[in-house]
Formats: sequence, C-alpha cells, structure tokens
Amino acid sequence: MPPDKDPTRVEAFLKWLQTHKLASFVVIFGICVIALGKFFTSLHEIIGFFHPEPAAPVTTSPVQPITTPPIPESPARPLSPSVSPSPLPSAFSPPVTSIAFSPVTFAEIVRVESDNTLTDLQKDEFRRKHQGKIVEWTVRVFSVQRLFEHNADSDFSVVFGSADAPDIRSSHLGQTGVATFPASLRDDMVNLHSDEIIRFRGVLNFLDIGHTVSVRNCQLLEHHK
Repeated sequence: MPPDKDPTRVEAFLKWLQTHKLASFVVIFGICVIALGKFFTSLHEIIGFFHPEPAAPVTTSPVQPITTPPIPESPARPLSPSVSPSPLPSAFSPPVTSIAFSPVTFAEIVRVESDNTLTDLQKDEFRRKHQGKIVEWTVRVFSVQRLFEHNADSDFSVVFGSADAPDIRSSHLGQTGVATFPASLRDDMVNLHSDEIIRFRGVLNFLDIGHTVSVRNCQLLEHHK
C-alpha cells in the first residue's frame, strides 16, 4: 500500500483534528478556499473557450492619393503661312446651279426642224446644243388652258407660234410650241387672248412628238394686246 494511503497516518490526523478544533477549522477553510480557487479558474477557462474575447479592431491608415508630376506643356507651333484651314461646306447650303443661256430663236428652230436637206444626225446635234438652256422668246398666243384641267390650282400651258405668222390658226404641226407658266400667274393667264404677242423666259426642252418644243418654268415678261 502506498504511503499516502497508510491508515495509521489517517487516524493520527483525525485525532489531531479533534484535539485542535480551531486549527482544524482553519485548515479545512484553507482547503475549501484552495478548492474554490481551482474551480473558478477552471470555470473561467471553460467560458473563455466557448466565448473568445473580441479581437482588437483593425486600424488602417488612410490611403494616400497618388500624385503624378505635371507634364510640361509643349510650346504651340504656329501654322505655316501656306497652310490655312478651309471651312466645311454647310449641309443646308442650297446647291449652286447655273443654267446657260441660248440665243436660239423659235423661228430658227422651226426652220431647222422643217428643213428636209438636213439629216437626222444634224438635227439631233442641233437639239443637243440648245437642250435644257434658257431662252427668251417673243411669240404669238394660240391658246391658253390649265395643264391639269380638273385641278383649279394647276399650272398653265400656252400654245404659241411664231410672232411673224400672219394667222396663228393656219400654223401646222411642228410650227407651234407650248410654254408652261406657274399657277401663281393665274390673273395674267386669264387676261391672255388668242393672237396676242407675249415675251417670256424659260428652259427649253425638245419634244419627240406633237409640238416642236416646250419651254418650262416660264416667266411672263411682256404682254402686247
């Protein structure tokens, strides 16, 4: 049996406690205090295991902005005197159009078209020379009517012949032309009579059949009754 389990020593210790009651009380009290201390120490460790202390807050230093050294400006170089910026054309600028003027007369056109000694090629070259150009003619009125008779706001067409013709009604096919005037000239068109002389300006157009020529977009310059 180990020495700490010797019954003789235990009995001696119990007798000593009975003899010295005060001392035994102090010893027992000390033993209780030591036991309680160990208990609370163990309890604190158990609680700390399940409830760890909060970690200390992490402090971060403010981020310093990155500064870059300024880029030195290069001195501006003047443009060469030979280089100059050209302005861009405006998208809303009207197109520049110019129509050439032709001095040909209506009497000359009638003569060429009725000349049987000229070939078709020669007549075609004559037409191409004056086609689409502006002419200014003095002619004799044959008839006036609306271009579209069922439309009150229609443009007007004036059939005419040579101003030198003694009787406009005796003019044959190929010796007359037609001029187109805008609807805004209604009052002037209403005042026109057959066999009267007018002077107008417009764009020449040759016809394949019917009248010899037509003149579009006409302006009435003079009216002789």
